[in-house]
Amino acid sequence: MNKLLVILFFAFFNILYSQNIKTTFSGNLGNVYKNTPITIQSYNFEENTYDSPVQVAETDTNGIFAATLNFPYLSLVKLRVGREKEFYIGMENEATIQLSGSKKAINISGSETVDEIEYFRSHLNSINEKYFGELMIIGNAALEKQDYVLLDSLSYQKDKNLLLFVRDFEQLVKNTQHPTSAFYVMMFLDENKNFECIKWMTQRLNKEFPGTQISKNVSHKLEMLAKISVGAKTPYFTTTDLSGSPQNPGLYRGKYLLLDFWASWCLPCRIDNPKLAKVYSNTSRSKFEILGISNDQQKESFQKAIEKDKTLWPQIFEGWSEISKLYAVKSLPQNVLIDTEGHIIAKNISIPELEKLLKVLLN
Repeated sequence: MNKLLVILFFAFFNILYSQNIKTTFSGNLGNVYKNTPITIQSYNFEENTYDSPVQVAETDTNGIFAATLNFPYLSLVKLRVGREKEFYIGMENEATIQLSGSKKAINISGSETVDEIEYFRSHLNSINEKYFGELMIIGNAALEKQDYVLLDSLSYQKDKNLLLFVRDFEQLVKNTQHPTSAFYVMMFLDENKNFECIKWMTQRLNKEFPGTQISKNVSHKLEMLAKISVGAKTPYFTTTDLSGSPQNPGLYRGKYLLLDFWASWCLPCRIDNPKLAKVYSNTSRSKFEILGISNDQQKESFQKAIEKDKTLWPQIFEGWSEISKLYAVKSLPQNVLIDTEGHIIAKNISIPELEKLLKVLLN
């Protein structure tokens, strides 16, 4: 009997997942949006990116439009009005999506997934402002004046606020109910800093929506993350640093190596730099080395920051490229500590924690 129920359960979901969801889009946006293209981009779960935009309608001279489309069940799409505004919609039930408003603001209704995603986006901005708004203003002013005493004093508050931000952010993610909304908000999770939350959300989606393109996608990502988790062998890369010297993790066998991902525009990175410089000067190069990896887009800004912060270890100018992808770096600052045999032993360790750990490891 139990086996029969399982078979029927999966048969039901296979039928459901193969269905197309009929969705009607309509809008009355006023003549300020006359002759404006309405485009749709569907998320490609295999490529992990949105497909190219497809124009599905155009507003008339009064800003009115309508279109009816079919989407696979549990699709995620991006609806864009001209170049002004975009909305994210999960296709879970037949729906009539309605847009209204003016140049200043466009309102959207007709889908619980839209409501949930819009709620997430607005509240994410709120908690970001709550924990980092004032801190960023004070920190950037101190950085401009090169007031490193003040920057140093902000370090504790920065670490404290980051923990509070992660707590509220992850709870916001976990509160999403719809699978397409959940998948969308998971894109905001940092694969390294929010690994446990990703794991929790993946288990939930696998349990509630087994075999779907969403559950398969998040499961695959989790498998990939396991390859760069603590205890794994560090990924291999080869490049050159600013001095033109070759760099790869294998060159540091027999030493502990800290990969430090940072950028000149990253205030938390700049707050940490003076303390990291002290750690560097207080340790032996025969036992410990740092390899800086820049996510700057402008080389000149990166070089000026190195001079100001006195980060005198080897530095790689990368700009969100291959090394960052290898280590799934999506936000800054981040670091990876590698042992003498090339295994990852810590990730995103604070400077005080690094100091304590190195005292044990190097002695």
